Amino acid sequence: ADKHSIGGVAGKGITPIVVPIVSCFEDITVPNTSTRAITSASATTDMLEVIVPMSFSKEALESIMLKSNVFMVWGGGLDLAPADDKIIQVQKPLGIESIDKFVASIVAKKIAQGVNHVVFDVPVGKGAKIESEDDFLRVKTTFERVAAKFGIKVSIFRRNVTGIDGNAVGPSLECREFLRVFERDERRSRQLEEDALKITGNLLELCGKAEKGKGYDKAKGILESGQAYKKLKEIIELQGGNREITSNSLEIGGVTYEYKSKKAGIVDHINSKRVFEVCRALGNPRIKEAGMYFYKKPGDAVEVDDRLVTLYATTEGRLDLARKVLDNVEIIKIREAKLGR
Repeated sequence: ADKHSIGGVAGKGITPIVVPIVSCFEDITVPNTSTRAITSASATTDMLEVIVPMSFSKEALESIMLKSNVFMVWGGGLDLAPADDKIIQVQKPLGIESIDKFVASIVAKKIAQGVNHVVFDVPVGKGAKIESEDDFLRVKTTFERVAAKFGIKVSIFRRNVTGIDGNAVGPSLECREFLRVFERDERRSRQLEEDALKITGNLLELCGKAEKGKGYDKAKGILESGQAYKKLKEIIELQGGNREITSNSLEIGGVTYEYKSKKAGIVDHINSKRVFEVCRALGNPRIKEAGMYFYKKPGDAVEVDDRLVTLYATTEGRLDLARKVLDNVEIIKIREAKLGR
C-alpha cells in the first residue's frame, strides 16, 4: 500500500505522517518512494534526507524489508522507471510538467514496486498544480483508467487548497513541522495533522483495515497512542539515521527577515507557485536550512504590521535576493474586511 501526492502545494509533511501510521499494520507493506523537487521548493526526498539517508541500492532495500515492512526512500536511484528518470532530468531545468506525464510517471513507479493499493492525493486550488475542475477530472479519470489496467486499487483524494500544507516551507523547516506532530508538540500544525489523518484513514479503508467512514478515527488513535512515532523511529534507524532526532535539534537558517502585513483584512489565499519562487531564491531545495514559516493562514484576520512570514536564509546575499522576489510577487492575498473588536 502507498500514498502519493501529485504535489504542487508548498509543504511536504503529509507523507511522513501517513507512512508510519499505515505501516503499524504488520501485514501491510509500504514501500514508499519519493522524488526530488522539479518545480517546487522541496519535495519529500529533499525534506526527509535532512534526518535520514534516502539513497539506497535495490539490495539494501531488500535487506531493510527483511527486517521491517516499510521504507521511505528516493525512487530516482532505484532505476524503477529509467525512461522517466531521463525525462525528469530534462524537465527539471525547464520547470515544466504535464498531467499525462506525471500520471504515467507515478503509476509506472507503483507498478515497478508491486504496490496494489494507492491513495492519490490531488490538491486543487489557485497556485496549485491543478487549478480547475476540468483538470481535476482529467487527472482523476486518467489515474483510474491507467491503474485499473494494472490491477491497482486506487482512491483519488481531492483536497481543495487555499494555502500551503502546514506552516513551513523548506526542507529543515518542513521536517521540524512533521516531527512536532509525532511529538504532540503544542506548536504543531493542526491543519497538517488533520489532512494527514484524513488521507491515512482513506488508505486504511481502501486496504480493508477500517470500515467505511471509520478510517480517520483509527488513524488518529494510532498517532495519539505513540505507536506511529515508535514506527517512525524504527524507519529512521533501519535507514541509517539517528532515531533520537527531535524537532528542536534541526538546524534552521540564522539570517532572517520578518515580512509584515501592509493592510488589515482577512487572508484569502497563499499562492504556492509564488512561495516557491521566493524559496528558490533562498536556495531551496539545495540549501536545507533555508525556507519560510507562515504565521497566518487562509481565513485568519490580520492587522497592519502583523507578522505574516519569517524568511530563513544562510547568507545575507540569499536573503536580499529573496526579498527582491518578495517585493515583486504576491504570496499572500489579503482581502479587506472590517475587523470586529
